[in-house]
Amino acid sequence: MSKRIILLWCLSCVLNVQCIYIDNTTDFSRCQMHVSRSETEYTIFYEIDKYNQFRSNWYQFDFHFSVLAPSNAHILISETNKVADRDAVYEIVLGAGANTFSDIRRLIRGQTKHQVKTANILSSIDYTAFWIRVWTDGLVEVGYEGDNATFLQYKDPQPLKVKYFSFSTWNKVNARWVFDCKERGSGINSNDETLLTSAERLERDLLKNYSIFVRPVLDESDMTDVLLHLTPQYVSLNEKASKLIVKGTGNMRWTDEKLNWDPNDYDGKKSIKLASEDIWTPDLRLFDQRMNLQDVFIYDNGSVFANILVDTTTWCSIEGLDAWPSDVHNCSLYFSFGIDGEKIRLLYLSQSEDFFKQPTALASEWIVTNTDINYKSPFENEYLDEIQGGSPGVSLSLTLKRLSSVYKLIFLSPFFVISVCCLSTFWTSPHGSQKISLGCIQLLIESIILICISTILPGHSTKVPTLISLYSECLIYTTASIIISIVVINISRNEHGRPVSRYFEVLLLSNWLQRSLFLPQLNNNDQHGIRLLNRPTSQDMWLIFGMVIDRIMFIVYLVLFILAISSKSV
Repeated sequence: MSKRIILLWCLSCVLNVQCIYIDNTTDFSRCQMHVSRSETEYTIFYEIDKYNQFRSNWYQFDFHFSVLAPSNAHILISETNKVADRDAVYEIVLGAGANTFSDIRRLIRGQTKHQVKTANILSSIDYTAFWIRVWTDGLVEVGYEGDNATFLQYKDPQPLKVKYFSFSTWNKVNARWVFDCKERGSGINSNDETLLTSAERLERDLLKNYSIFVRPVLDESDMTDVLLHLTPQYVSLNEKASKLIVKGTGNMRWTDEKLNWDPNDYDGKKSIKLASEDIWTPDLRLFDQRMNLQDVFIYDNGSVFANILVDTTTWCSIEGLDAWPSDVHNCSLYFSFGIDGEKIRLLYLSQSEDFFKQPTALASEWIVTNTDINYKSPFENEYLDEIQGGSPGVSLSLTLKRLSSVYKLIFLSPFFVISVCCLSTFWTSPHGSQKISLGCIQLLIESIILICISTILPGHSTKVPTLISLYSECLIYTTASIIISIVVINISRNEHGRPVSRYFEVLLLSNWLQRSLFLPQLNNNDQHGIRLLNRPTSQDMWLIFGMVIDRIMFIVYLVLFILAISSKSV
């Protein structure tokens, strides 16, 4: 194998192909850069065919790169750009175990094939250059740039046909990778001052000897104040799953004591725009999710302004469902820092700026009516009254209120239909089929409404919503009205062996009862002191008795419906 390596090196020299990374003096301005910020997943994949340094029939991949990281630099080589945990890959980890060993794995985070002790192989101050070769026969080799000897290798009995590679790091580890560097002597010389604009000179001078891994303070005991402001543009609450969805924008401000300059030295330029990967940025996290920073703007006094995107889904405790759909909920967003969190003080702009804008939600059924800010220490688990002394995090409490007009229209309209149908049953003839039919229609509507509400509301609510109580009561009222209708129908239709009692007949035929209950006018016989015109039969009296029951129940149900809608304000 060593002979093959020597032969390959000789052929490269004959073809005038030079090793790019002879030492750490490479001009990285001619290289492609990738930054891994506390990533434990492989997100960005590169095609091998575009980045093979030297092509040969003997190996599939010849890759040269430099890395700046304190530990745990991960390189993935795979057959596809969508890799699952159990897919066959080559994963090379440099400086694992707090920068004590390196290994080659056959799976992501599994099946270690070769492991060696490599104490302090990586550095967070100086770039370390490496090469990786994947041979066609399945041999995977790793070595230092400028040295053809390998310190890590594995022969795969079932070689993969690799097509992609990617970078990553372990949790709370940042790394900067440079690769695909152009050869010396090609293109523009970055040291030629006459060919550089003032912005290019400023960028070169600012980033020279600048470390993205070290908090930019002159005195390490000083705290770094980070000002945060958010503008939620979309807020949604899934009550059934107890999930809060927040999308929006925001910005962060802090002072970088190592990024300042005299504008007169750069043609009066007072600001510059850089990629967030080029400088140190606070490791701001919303719960455990890292915030996505856009390009940053740096000013001559060291002030840094960065835009951020907010797109998170988190848990929210659901309470107060008794007022649904006019419910109000309180949900919290907790912001903190990962790396150097104990040395960074997070301040929300509402505490330090006059232009604080209350968050509002657009295109959602929820609106943010109020915000409350608490400075909380996760180590002490208590809220701090003052910011002095520093606080690692900020808890932003949002008060959410539902825009319930549509829900009220959808769910309250059937209630009025049910009320009218129920009251109408007491005015329909007992000789027809409408009495029972109206009651059945009410039961059907109420059952459908309750089923629809159950699909929306969570089952873990400790309080029953008012709307469910309303329709549950309607269900009981409707059942009772059907029973009453059956009784009235039996009284009115069945033949009775004896008439109603004399005193009860007098009551049923009294003028005041007939007028108050809108009963048909009938005359009693002369035995009761009234002149006989049309003497009612015994069956007529039983029919009137059923009508009296209907009219009385109409009044009772009317009062019940009025009390139900007034006592349960929905």
